[in-house]
Formats: sequence, structure tokens, C-alpha cells
Amino acid sequence: MSDEKNIYQRINEAGKALLGRIPKDGWNGEQKYKFTSHDGAVEFVRPSLMDAGIVFAMTCKDSAVVCHERQTQYGMKYLYEASAMFECAMINIDKPDDRHTFVVPAHALDYSDKALGKAISYAKKYALLAMCGLLLATGEEYEADKTSPGNETPPPQKPKAPPQKKESDSVKEIAKRAAWNAAKKAGIVSVNADKPKLQEYAITNGINVPLDDMTAAELNELEGKIVTEFETKKD
Repeated sequence: MSDEKNIYQRINEAGKALLGRIPKDGWNGEQKYKFTSHDGAVEFVRPSLMDAGIVFAMTCKDSAVVCHERQTQYGMKYLYEASAMFECAMINIDKPDDRHTFVVPAHALDYSDKALGKAISYAKKYALLAMCGLLLATGEEYEADKTSPGNETPPPQKPKAPPQKKESDSVKEIAKRAAWNAAKKAGIVSVNADKPKLQEYAITNGINVPLDDMTAAELNELEGKIVTEFETKKD
């Protein structure tokens, strides 16, 4: 019977139920690589944990956030550095006193106030993957999805081939015009010469990509943030 299994047997059962690699559903637009996101990891392991009768719980035991002023390619910015210690537990749903507890440290950097949220996501993601024996099943290194803010020391890159016209260029051009029009309507910029102002707005709202390098999806995201803020202020 399932309720007769202890927590370690249940963890083993959950690990056996997981097949294949965890999808790399995230994309780091600044450093150009794929990674497994927090949501992707949770969705991958959640069914097996439920079938095995395991509840995952996480409690923050200690945390701190420090703000630094830092020079970046976009000027002086405030960098938030968060560190935290979490007590995680895999709990037998039929016998809550039967549990395996362990401590997970986390550290994260961000140019907005999302640093502590990132630390929480990292801790939860790696706790779940490690407990299910899947940390290396993604094919990535332990900290492969942690972005270095400012990208001050990028890895060497191969020379790029001359840009070629792509079928999606027209879509990107439409998205770019829409973003600029929204920025002008919201009063963020007045003319196209105000590119630094729009770039700063994008970074402040978590889009750390040079305007000229943004994809159509990123431009659409930027437009959506501008419109949402503009409508909120108007109301």
C-alpha cells in the first residue's frame, strides 16, 4: 500500500516515475542560452510527487538584501543583491511527521526589486531537482541560468556573419514601431533621438536587452508594459 511507504521510498518512487530530460523552456536574451525555468522544473516533477504522496514545503530561515550602485553600459544603476537560507522538506502526506528536511542556500542579483524573488525560485527549483535525482538531467551546469548583471565579462564569441534579411524582419519592424508609438503616447520619449530614455525604461522594467537587439516578442513585451503603466496612470 502507498501509505505504508516511508518518505525515502516515496522519493525514490517519484524519481523512478520521471522519464527523459527536463525541457529547457527558458531563454537568456542577454547571454544567449537556453535553461530550465523554475516553472518548467515544477511542472516536470509535480505529477510524480503527487502520485508518490509527497508534499514539498519550504521556509525561509534567514534573508538579506543589499543595494549597490554600479556602472553599466547603460549608465549608473542600482544592483540588488539578495541572499537567503531556506529549510526545505519532503513530507509523507499520510504521515506528516515522516519527512526529510534539508537546507538550501540561495543568492541572486537583479537591477530591480526582484532579487529576493529570484533567490526563492532558485532554491525551490534546485531543491526539487536534487531530491528527485535530476540535477544533471537537464544537460546544464548547476548555475547555468544565473545571469551576471551588466555582462561585464562576456565569453569570447565567434565573428558573426553579415546579417541577412529574414522573413521575420517585417514582424520585428512592426513591433518596434508599436513600442515607439506607445512610448511617445505615454510621454516617455518625444522623438527617436530619445533612445536612451526608452532603453532605461526597458531595463527598469526587467528587459535587459539593447533596443536594437530586441526580438519581436521582447518589443511586444516592452509595449505591453508601457501601455499598462500609461493606462494605470490615466485612470
